[in-house]
Amino acid sequence: MPNFDKKKLLACVRCGKCRSVCPILPFKGYETYSARGKMVTIDAYLNNLLAQENSQYFVDRIYDCLLCGHCKVVCPSGLDTTHILKEMRTHFVNSELSIPSPVVKFFSRDIDETGNIFNFPKEDRNIWMEGQTNFNIKKDAKILYFVGCISSILGKPGKTARSFVQILNKADIDFTILGEDEICCGNPYLLLGDNSTAKKLALQNVTNILKKGADLVVTSCPGCYKTFKQEYPILLGEKMDFEVKHASEFIMDLIDNRKISFKKSSKSITYHDPCELGRYCGVYEAPRKILENIPSLKFVEMPYNKESSHCCGGGGGFKVVNPDLSLEIALNRLKEAESIGVQTISSLCPACDMNLLEASLKYEKKIGVVDLIELVLELMD
Repeated sequence: MPNFDKKKLLACVRCGKCRSVCPILPFKGYETYSARGKMVTIDAYLNNLLAQENSQYFVDRIYDCLLCGHCKVVCPSGLDTTHILKEMRTHFVNSELSIPSPVVKFFSRDIDETGNIFNFPKEDRNIWMEGQTNFNIKKDAKILYFVGCISSILGKPGKTARSFVQILNKADIDFTILGEDEICCGNPYLLLGDNSTAKKLALQNVTNILKKGADLVVTSCPGCYKTFKQEYPILLGEKMDFEVKHASEFIMDLIDNRKISFKKSSKSITYHDPCELGRYCGVYEAPRKILENIPSLKFVEMPYNKESSHCCGGGGGFKVVNPDLSLEIALNRLKEAESIGVQTISSLCPACDMNLLEASLKYEKKIGVVDLIELVLELMD
């Protein structure tokens, strides 16, 4: 059975507050797409009250969720909806139930051979560094930059990784990377329910990091950050022998220590809080302080920000299951940014960057999409 006390489901008072914040419900309409509907059907399933002919529909609805955590924030009972939904997905995988075919296809990728979620050859892990001959990356160091699958292999996010390396070099920071020994952090597998694969990846990553002598891991991916910081100690049953920071926190440290400063900018910009960096890990202030340290920059908050931020549509494994709806949800976020009259929407997540940019291109939006790390490099003195 799923790894949670089913009595916790009774905490749902059926108030429907979760319905008002669910990014998917406005597009689908049916109650089973909301957190409330999911809690009701999970309770029925666990008590053997769900008709057999409805079982596949039930499984599909559990995967029709971004795991953005907004429902958890507004729940007056404090019900940990995202934990329950992830545990249900794990239960489905372990029980060999008929999970959605896009998830089956994702799991069929040879992660043991390639080490990445895109099934690219292992040697492509360093493709983000192609043509870069002036990077100063140490063989071993106390600080290790964990690049992540998306930034390592896909074109646009690779610019974010290159930008972060250049920031570190300009600030005279000694650091190392895992290079071809870096493999997926395991977060996509945790989100989709394959905890055993995630644990295997965690063990390999921790071993490789410690071999480098690192006592601080910095990552520009919120999914990697959350996984290292919150999931690895649970998966491996022990505290990590290294500290974990998101790149925004590390950049803010550099600013506080006067390692970097900025030139003036006349840009107008807003900031999109990634769900895993914000609602899951509570990193809200570092990105905003970075923006506030850029002279003359016009920073404008969107109406829905911080813990109330709207999801970009690309998280929770949902883009694997429903890529088209994922982009429609991203479009809503772009429209929100446009409503406050800024030129650019920034974020600090390669998945958010990709989904917002893809939606911007598909729907021919004029607003720019940039990762905040790239902006930092552009405006550094």
